[in-house]
Amino acid sequence: MQDAQDFIKFTAMKKIFLFSIIVCSFYCKAQLPETIIYTLDITRTREVLNFTKPKIISSKSGYNNQPYFTPDGRYIFYASNNGKGNTDIYRYDLKKPNKNSKRITKTAEAEYSPRLNPAETEISCVRVEKDTVTQHFYSYDLKGKRGKLYLPELKTLGYYAWNGGAEIIGFTLPEPFMLSKFNIVSLREDTIASQPGRTFQVFKNKIYYVDKSLATQDGAYPIRIVAVENLRTRNKPKTPIENKIAAYTLPSQEDFVILQDGTFLMGSLGKLFAYNPKRDKDNYVWREIADFKKMGIEQFYRLAVNNDNTKLAVVSYSGKKP
Repeated sequence: MQDAQDFIKFTAMKKIFLFSIIVCSFYCKAQLPETIIYTLDITRTREVLNFTKPKIISSKSGYNNQPYFTPDGRYIFYASNNGKGNTDIYRYDLKKPNKNSKRITKTAEAEYSPRLNPAETEISCVRVEKDTVTQHFYSYDLKGKRGKLYLPELKTLGYYAWNGGAEIIGFTLPEPFMLSKFNIVSLREDTIASQPGRTFQVFKNKIYYVDKSLATQDGAYPIRIVAVENLRTRNKPKTPIENKIAAYTLPSQEDFVILQDGTFLMGSLGKLFAYNPKRDKDNYVWREIADFKKMGIEQFYRLAVNNDNTKLAVVSYSGKKP
């Protein structure tokens, strides 16, 4: 009997250990890639998008990632360890391009995925606690002070996007990863999908996410649409309003943004590609629209765009893709 009990304890400890490794692999310092954030100006000539004036806004060393444009377009928030130390939230002022980024948080914990809440009164983030395992949904005031914990029972948040005043869409760990809706007031959780990619976007009352449960032979994943009406807890439609495929990703890619006209942008091998479901109806074929390698940006993956689509931010990396 004692041997059986010891085996059960060992098995439970082993599962906890493996879970810790999976969670820690997202944000532990040893795992952080060397990345740099660039911004580019966007102009449009008829239906042609032009990208010019690449500028580094972050440190050139260490981890600099997850750029986010504020709704008014003035600032970019991002996560950085500035080449040393802990990962904190930084803010770059686009109206003062000759000045360095300002460090907003300075904590013993690590902050990632900074966003403004819908009221624009707090900076929300994923906070990795001192144990390097727990990943909470957290917020600070606009000066990086007065921390506040939301959804205390949620300890495995990887990425998120706001979905209105009291709701977030969250990517949770460990595998199989889940995409869920969380209400920060009622604390209610509703599952949306399993095996999502890390990139998803709430756009014009719909949620677009990468479905990694399926893949084509060349490694492309469907980008699915979920109408927000499908997520209602009351008066939910009897049949889904939409859960169709909007596009397929480029092979082995999962990072995208959507412009105001519905155009998807993705990067691959230093180039930027576009696909518009309304105009490009030829079997999800992406069009190359820019070669960033000619601008000195050899490889990039994550993207962000401001609300009026005049600025693009990309995260470049060297070596193996993070």
